[in-house]
Amino acid sequence: MVESILKRFEGKQAYGVYPDVLELLQFLRETHPETAIAIISNTDPNVYMLLENLDILKYFKNFTYFSYEIEMSKPNPKLFEYVLDDILKKRPDLISENDTLITFKKQCWHIGDEIKNDFQAAEKVGWNSILIDRTNAHGYFNEEIKTNANFSEYYLSVQKVDQNMGKIWQLCKDQKDVVQIDSHSYVLSNLSSFKNFFS
Repeated sequence: MVESILKRFEGKQAYGVYPDVLELLQFLRETHPETAIAIISNTDPNVYMLLENLDILKYFKNFTYFSYEIEMSKPNPKLFEYVLDDILKKRPDLISENDTLITFKKQCWHIGDEIKNDFQAAEKVGWNSILIDRTNAHGYFNEEIKTNANFSEYYLSVQKVDQNMGKIWQLCKDQKDVVQIDSHSYVLSNLSSFKNFFS
């Protein structure tokens, strides 16, 4: 039974990829092939098999950064420094002679669905930060909720597990919500809007 459960969590029986994620990855590959796309995740060794089975590992060649391998996890700023350093070693063409590390960070984008580990962590190290909030769980798309709600990280992580991906996609796929928090941080209801940042 344990083997069966573990097998289930290696692919599409337990996980899925939102269509807007695939669209964005394909868009970047086709229209911005010079872009380095990476995964930074607090996860375990099974993720490689999962990403392969979901057919998305191919978008992140040589740019996968998992906490179990690096022995650091988000929101640790040193993890972001490690990732940036490694990317620039592998792709020195990404930084021009006129760029400093500070100006280069302004070209880096981090997309995630957790406030502390993703959104705030990326902001603190000087990257552009995007919070994907498909269900308005954090309340940024509703001023009344945002000012009155105090969502715990535990509540939000349980909600992610309990949600039905199909229902969530139906709710958010046509949303155009974008909230700009400051000059380098945004909240989006889906990734379709992010493509507009490249035009």
